[in-house]
Amino acid sequence: MVMSVSSALAYYDNRGRTWERQAYIKARAVAGDLSLGHEFLESLMPWIYRRYLSHADISGIKALKRRIEQHTLGIGDGARDVKNRPGRNPRR
Repeated sequence: MVMSVSSALAYYDNRGRTWERQAYIKARAVAGDLSLGHEFLESLMPWIYRRYLSHADISGIKALKRRIEQHTLGIGDGARDVKNRPGRNPRR
């Protein structure tokens, strides 16, 4: 099952969730019709990087960040967790 690009854009514009927006920040076209993938992601940019976020969006982002941080602390040795561990300053 697939949906058209216009249907997908309408879905995100009307029903897109905060976690979906966050996931698309790092999305890249890597397989299939790459030009279509690039076009789709370019069309999503205004939705991903909205000029104004609602209070609910900001609360959702903060809540997701807290859950990720709590999960990371519960793992124990985070030295190998390159996705969730704190970044390092390369100049130190």
